[in-house]
Amino acid sequence: MDSEELRKLSHEIVAEATSLLRELIDSSDSTHITGRGYGGDNTYLVDKQVEGLIIDYLKHEKLKARIVSEEIGVLNLFHNPDLVVLIDPVDGSLNYVSKIPFVSVSIVFYDMSKPYLGEALAGAVGNAFLKEVYSFNKHSVFVNHEIVDNIGETSVKGLVSLYSEDPLFIGCLKSCLDRQFNISVKFRTMGSASLESIYSAIGRMDLFIHNTGRLRNLDVAGGVEIAKRLGVYYSDLHGNALIKRTDDVERIESIIIGLKGVEVLDCLKKTCLKRE
Repeated sequence: MDSEELRKLSHEIVAEATSLLRELIDSSDSTHITGRGYGGDNTYLVDKQVEGLIIDYLKHEKLKARIVSEEIGVLNLFHNPDLVVLIDPVDGSLNYVSKIPFVSVSIVFYDMSKPYLGEALAGAVGNAFLKEVYSFNKHSVFVNHEIVDNIGETSVKGLVSLYSEDPLFIGCLKSCLDRQFNISVKFRTMGSASLESIYSAIGRMDLFIHNTGRLRNLDVAGGVEIAKRLGVYYSDLHGNALIKRTDDVERIESIIIGLKGVEVLDCLKKTCLKRE
């Protein structure tokens, strides 16, 4: 399959997967904890149900793929796979079982010879309850199959997705952001990094910032790939490129995504980060 065919396939799969999530939302069985996933988080039955749907779909397509998933870990569908498929079956599981409607399903395809963040062939992230799919091929980004040319300026100023447990960093970042946007910035922690990173890439939020060290490649694969295609800045919080493999689950210590990323990092380097 070429890049556009993979985009359409990923769009189709996440649309089916998010439809299943909406169907199961009132099922008490789906909220039962069945163990811990490959990434170490609690696994709910719904995680396994959606993961099973995606894997069955990929098997039906007979893709020579290495699946890397939040729950099952690594599964080779063929002895010598050509593709890596990075999957997060339910990003926002705790939101889902709490009936908080901010949940996503993520699938990103990579060539086995270039399994790195920023090098994807195609992929899609489905917003389960907004019923939107954010997809991309090698060059372009789409929202529900409508191409996104550029994001321009964000419509809401001063809205930042922040995951941090360091009060000194949070206070220092707030000062930098207030100066940068010339308003009092509002922080949000919404529980689905896939969606929050994409919102920052397409301009619905100003920035996505995470420095807990517990983020994984599959959490932000879609956001990174969409940011790259739209020319939106992304890096770690020291300004270094995110050279992370995708053929296994890999931790990300920190990340920033957003149009104002460079300016914010410049301020952080002069204030917050110089103390590290």
